[in-house]
Formats: sequence, structure tokens, C-alpha cells
Amino acid sequence: MVKERLVSTRDLECYIFVPKIKPLTSLLTARIIELAALHKAIIVCPDYRLLPESPGLDILSDLHTFYTWLHTSLRSFLISSFSDSRPTSDLSNILITGESAGGYMAIQSSLLGETKGVKAVIAHYPMIDLQDPWYSIPSHKEIFNQPPPSYPPGWLDAQLKVARTAAPVTSRIPKEEDLDLFVALLQQGRYTEILGADSSLFPLENLKKVKEERKPLMPMWIFHGDKDSIIPIQGTWKFMEEVKRVFGEDGAGKVESRVVVGAEHGFDNDEVGLEVDWVIEAQEWLKEYWP
Repeated sequence: MVKERLVSTRDLECYIFVPKIKPLTSLLTARIIELAALHKAIIVCPDYRLLPESPGLDILSDLHTFYTWLHTSLRSFLISSFSDSRPTSDLSNILITGESAGGYMAIQSSLLGETKGVKAVIAHYPMIDLQDPWYSIPSHKEIFNQPPPSYPPGWLDAQLKVARTAAPVTSRIPKEEDLDLFVALLQQGRYTEILGADSSLFPLENLKKVKEERKPLMPMWIFHGDKDSIIPIQGTWKFMEEVKRVFGEDGAGKVESRVVVGAEHGFDNDEVGLEVDWVIEAQEWLKEYWP
């Protein structure tokens, strides 16, 4: 672990996994570890600030800061921290991957210009269409087939008021008995509001800017379960439609998506290895671009 940035007296941490060194298995699925080991890749997992204590633009600031650190400091960190094994990093051969909100960050990385050395992006059930009514309009939403929890009157407003003056948060895993702040934001249609209004926060807007600035579209593979009750697959479908509309069939050829039929959010857990059909298909696609 390395402390990458200090924000409001709180460190933003970055976790490094080097093959043959004990992995941080609580942070990584077995499949990602297997893929890294197969290609002798180093995994770098950065923290970033979370909503609602920090607005969306702060989150993107952390994203850009991480890539600056990656390209200026990773090599020296590896030398000082792993002197026995002497690992080396190939920063001209980067694969970006993330799931859920991390999938959003992976896609945003490629669309916001953090493409130095990047060969491909893989996004697992990502948040993409954050202006969709799912995120911005109050409605009845059953998460994991559970009826909406009952929130006390004013509970969310009180939480958001506290968050405005709270220290930055980089990890939030509610206890089973606690009310879930993220679910409350979805149920009451406040997520888009809390994220912010700047166009750079929205992948669909950034997609258009990439085209306008005549920048290349990075090779991208997105997979999503059609039964996702937290981040609906419609966002991925809309992104794919926009890719084709903006870049045309030829320009969109490097961007692909796969629907995993019957799959819920987070379906690719540790029980899913490299031998599963949709993982095999993704690996075959990846061979064209990385490593």
C-alpha cells in the first residue's frame, strides 16, 4: 500500500499487487488475480473520494491525480518497496478495469484523456447513463428483489447535511442492520443531483467530446447482467448505441459489450474463474490489444 495523495488530512491510498507476492484478496476477485498472474501483470488499485461527502468533480480530480502518480512515481515505489523481487512495470502496456462505480471510473479514464500507455478497458456492469431517471427521479426500486427499506422522514436530508462538512470518505460498506445511503439516493432520485452538473461527469457527454476533438476511442469491453437491479443494463445499451451513432459502425468496432443472461449486479464473484464462457470470450477479445 502507498499513500498517493493527502486530501483534507486524509490519505488516498493505492494498493499494489505484484505476482508471486501475497495478494490483497479482499480487494480483488480471484479472476483478476488469475489474469494478472497469467500475464505477469502488476495490479494497481487506487482509492478515490466518494459521494456524498465529496462532489463528482473531486472524484475526477482523484482520478487524474492517480494517473499522474502512476506515470511519475510507480517505478520508484516498486524499487523501494520490493527490493528483493525487483519487479518492473511496463507503463506502455496498461489494461484498465473496474466494476460498478469502478467501471464508471474505468470508462471515464479512457474518455477523459488518461490514455497514455493504455491498450484496453474492461468495465464490469458500469454506471454510465447517470442522467437517466433511475438516478434522478424518485421511484419504487427493488434492489436485489428486496422491497425498498423504510427511511425515517428527513433521514436522507439529514445525512446529506452532515456529509457537506464531513471529512472525505474512501470506503463505505454499511452493516447489514444499517440503512444504506446509496440505496436511499437511488430510491429518492438524488444521485445525479449529488454527483453534480458538470458535463465531464457524464460518460455519454464525454463520448461526444472525444469525437469532436478527433481523439481515438480506446478498445473497450463491457459486460453486464440483464437482471442487474442496482445499475440497470439499459445504461450499457445506451452507451453502445451512442458509440455507433457518434463514431459510426467502423469507428465503434473496438467497443463491444456482452449481456450475461439472468445475472444480477456483482455476478462475477470469486466463484467465477477464467474458464467461464463469457470470460473466455473476453480473453479472446483482449488478446488483440493486451498484453
